[in-house]
Amino acid sequence: AVPPSVSSFRSFARRAVVANYAGFAFSDGDMQRWFFRLMDVAPIPPPPNGIDVKPALDAAYHDLDADAWRQLRSGYGVAYALVERDDTDLPFEVVFANDAWTVYRIPQDRTLQDRREVSP
Repeated sequence: AVPPSVSSFRSFARRAVVANYAGFAFSDGDMQRWFFRLMDVAPIPPPPNGIDVKPALDAAYHDLDADAWRQLRSGYGVAYALVERDDTDLPFEVVFANDAWTVYRIPQDRTLQDRREVSP
């Protein structure tokens, strides 16, 4: 998983992401699924408008605790979390770090009840 405002990660890293702000589908059902995925990685209350929503999403992403990351692992298969180095200290194995980012390996050990039933 990557912060919601990071839209180029998928291309450069050649890795999948759960959701980001820029990447959504155009059909009604797919857009709902995109929104639910985005809210799972960055839970925020519905904003009154789209202004300044990306910083709020990124802040919510960086506020995820270890249990939330375990749920993302179980629900979406998230094996790694990319977080800004100064924002997060998780109890997981660090597999990469530089001055700006830390990548944690998320262990698989809990299940996520899928609460989202979206019609096609």
